[in-house]
Amino acid sequence: MKPFILLIFIALLSTNCKNDTALEDANWIHLFDGTSTEGWRAYNGDSLPQQWIIKDGTLTFDTKKRLESEKKGGNDIIYAKEEFDDFVSTYNCKGSIFDNKKQESFFDNDHWASLFYSLSQSLLLKRHYEIQNNFSYDVVIKSRPDVVFNPNVTFKWPRLFDNCIHTTHGGPMKMEFNVYNFNDCVFLGNSYTMDQLVNLYFYRIQRIQKINQEKRNFMPVGPGTLMHDYFREYGITPFFNTLTFRDTLIKKGCPQGLNLINPDEFPIMDQYFKDWYTK
Repeated sequence: MKPFILLIFIALLSTNCKNDTALEDANWIHLFDGTSTEGWRAYNGDSLPQQWIIKDGTLTFDTKKRLESEKKGGNDIIYAKEEFDDFVSTYNCKGSIFDNKKQESFFDNDHWASLFYSLSQSLLLKRHYEIQNNFSYDVVIKSRPDVVFNPNVTFKWPRLFDNCIHTTHGGPMKMEFNVYNFNDCVFLGNSYTMDQLVNLYFYRIQRIQKINQEKRNFMPVGPGTLMHDYFREYGITPFFNTLTFRDTLIKKGCPQGLNLINPDEFPIMDQYFKDWYTK
């Protein structure tokens, strides 16, 4: 029997998706022209963080400036020159939500709220669709929009048991005090297990309350570590290397023009990603 597979894209903005690719260029608005950062600013900020620079026609994150700068505030950015009522996608979405709700920042570098809020809302959308249509997905994959799946690889996964979740890698992370981590960019599980992640948003708030009680003004770990702690506390077992680095990559450091679908260009993107990741 053919399995039911759902891919969840987590982004700050989404819309009712239409399978319409025959739009003229005149109907598109270019958010970045390769030369100017006009219209871009920090999420929950007024200006563009200094770590974001234009290099070879690409708006990219300068890791050297990150090390040199004071670590205050988040580094996520958004295009805010104008508001948009509608977005067009080639994906045939089963459901979507537009939500401009501003997540409250509890301390200086608190910028994970939207990630977990979007995840919880997406999973609730998934469950609502399942109930409406009287079925459950066999595989649910959560992915960031800038994750690229290798078109040269046929994905295979083991039988997905309840309370087991799979990703590419995990373990102690040097950049986060060598505490255990989980790849929050792309992971998968069966429908029941993924439903358990809805409460991650509220778990984060509990952690923040504890931080406030201890009179600290920062979160010493990122979302991957928060997820790992949540799994341990609620009996979810993480499995690593179900997906590998040859299966997926994050489109970081890649110049404009590389095709996300062209199989021949995946190795090129892979090298750009490795160069960016090891800086």
